Amino acid sequence: MLDWVKDSAFGPHQKKTRVYLAGSLSNRSIVHIHNHLEEHAGVVCFSSWMATHPEADDYWRDYEKTRGASFVDALKKPSAQAVFNFDKTFIDLADVMVMCTPCGKSAHLELGYVLGKGKPGFIFMPDEPSRWDVMYGFATDVFVGIDDLVERLRRF
Repeated sequence: MLDWVKDSAFGPHQKKTRVYLAGSLSNRSIVHIHNHLEEHAGVVCFSSWMATHPEADDYWRDYEKTRGASFVDALKKPSAQAVFNFDKTFIDLADVMVMCTPCGKSAHLELGYVLGKGKPGFIFMPDEPSRWDVMYGFATDVFVGIDDLVERLRRF
């Protein structure tokens, strides 16, 4: 299955650096970042997780609660496992991850997973953050503004 996924997701661009864009479903600028990086950095990006509704997690929660499931039980259900495995598959196929802020817990967990696997993991912020966090030092690098990120990705 992974060969089919690899071929379909990253297609004929297999020689290009594969970038998994992590972020928030409510951060609709991810699609524009995706396009910009492919055009200017010469990479191929994956952000198809954005194709769902910005409130998908809330709908999932409400559905499972109505069915009587707890959070822990719902995580084990086939629908949650399918979504988790979809994202994880493409994270594993990527050469590098870019976590786009603002984002939430999921993107931060994904970044930690990537870094733990020994892959580069970058943090992209469109603007200087109002709240600073020293733990962003775990990232391979942090970029405020897109130009420096583009230049870094070109070097892969």
